[in-house]
Amino acid sequence: MRIQRTLWFPVFAVTAIVAVAIPRSARSQAPAHWALSAIPVTSIGVVEGSTDDELANVSGARRLADGRVIVANGKPLELRVYSAAGKLVQRIGRSGDGPGEFRGRLDFLPAGGDSILIYDQASLRTILYSPGGKLLHEWPAKQGGSDRGMIVYRRALAPAIPPQMNHCFRQFASTLPLLDPPALRTVVADDNGHFWVRIDKDNALTAYSTNGRILGVVRLPPRFEVYRIDHGYFTGLTLTDDDVEEVQVFRLATVPASPVGACGTVADSFVRVKGVQVAPMITALRNAMTAGEMAYSNYGSYVSTIDSMPTLKAQLPKGMTFRMLRSGRKGWAAILFDQHSTLTCLFGLSDETPPGWADGTIGCSD
Repeated sequence: MRIQRTLWFPVFAVTAIVAVAIPRSARSQAPAHWALSAIPVTSIGVVEGSTDDELANVSGARRLADGRVIVANGKPLELRVYSAAGKLVQRIGRSGDGPGEFRGRLDFLPAGGDSILIYDQASLRTILYSPGGKLLHEWPAKQGGSDRGMIVYRRALAPAIPPQMNHCFRQFASTLPLLDPPALRTVVADDNGHFWVRIDKDNALTAYSTNGRILGVVRLPPRFEVYRIDHGYFTGLTLTDDDVEEVQVFRLATVPASPVGACGTVADSFVRVKGVQVAPMITALRNAMTAGEMAYSNYGSYVSTIDSMPTLKAQLPKGMTFRMLRSGRKGWAAILFDQHSTLTCLFGLSDETPPGWADGTIGCSD
């Protein structure tokens, strides 16, 4: 069996706009159709060539205001800085245990301006660099995960929220009606006060204001996984037909600013809940962990779909929906939600544990 890498935001094509789920309160609005540049303004990655241009196991990327692109490369383990033209100009860090060195998967966390904030999953450290790549500070992450990591609420999952929008997420998610059948929303926040929402396998992203008003819809290139939306640019990873990794940056057409309004004063976080209804969900995810290890022993990698774990699929209780978030040779992450409420449980293992989650620990939120 071929083991494929699970992508966070698999979305498609540039030329057409598709229908997406719209809250009832906003269905009368006609969302604008926003277009991306027909070709990437920056493209990094080749099939064969200089090792400077070959990427492997990329876990994140972001574009700085001056056009430089920072890539978190997995093999070799390092941060790479490329010019706006896609030329390597700097390497930051390397594999090791010293200051500014890395031990495992690297995730970008939201930081002020062009500062570079990295979470090293294997060493459980948060590392801060200047925009020029100078090591400024590093510190242990809180409670086995990053203190600026993922937020989960009402079946909406946000990998990383900028600090100035962090306190808006719960209010925003509360404006989105639950979908029937149940679906998982993935939310990316940009630096202009927008929340971009993808619903399960929809091939479009819808931009909302922080109060839940639909602003526009954009469709993206095939096999393009969005990592960041900054300064009107979409930065992400594309897998070619030969599974070659390419980091690409697309420019978004002019979008009206949507300043963040007053939407609360308490920062959001992953708040765990307990109760009788949680117990069967925890049991199901424990079974998933076991099934994942059995699949690993068969394939040498964690599988990317529940179809590759037939025993788990057959044992999953009715009324629960299981989603694989990401998987690889060194770990995986999955989420389970109750179809009759907003209760959601999740876990991550090893290098694929998203920032903010404690490795190997099941947590549940409402």
